[in-house]
Amino acid sequence: MNILNFNFQNVLISTKEIGHIKEGLERVKTLLPVSFNLSEQQREALPAISSDNRMFVHDALAIASSAPIYLPGYISISGMQKELLLFDQLEELSALSQALTEKLEDLKLLAGGEAFAGALTVFKLVEFSFNSGIQESAETYKKLQEQFKPPFINS
Repeated sequence: MNILNFNFQNVLISTKEIGHIKEGLERVKTLLPVSFNLSEQQREALPAISSDNRMFVHDALAIASSAPIYLPGYISISGMQKELLLFDQLEELSALSQALTEKLEDLKLLAGGEAFAGALTVFKLVEFSFNSGIQESAETYKKLQEQFKPPFINS
């Protein structure tokens, strides 16, 4: 399918389906064990697992599990294991969420682009009418011209 030729005029999500989607997303939020809203400073200050250091975390935990003599008594190996398991679970959910967000953003871009292309056509026709001296189009043209502020590409 060539997306540039796809027409979204007959593609709709019913109100019922939108309701189900919202309920599902709200359900996901309520199923998460805790909810925090970290500030940007907190996000930057916290140590984070990345693809570069993920193996380090797994190896350190394996060493701690097999040789607990390296750890003081106040560090809980089972607590670390649970935190890593929670991270892995959230990583999987995050990947699904990111894929869903990308799909939603792509659909918004495509549908919005179609609507905007139609609006540009209307604007050009009104502009042509105005430039041709049709007085009835003057007010409409001025209104649309005030709102038309290019460039609109991905803004």
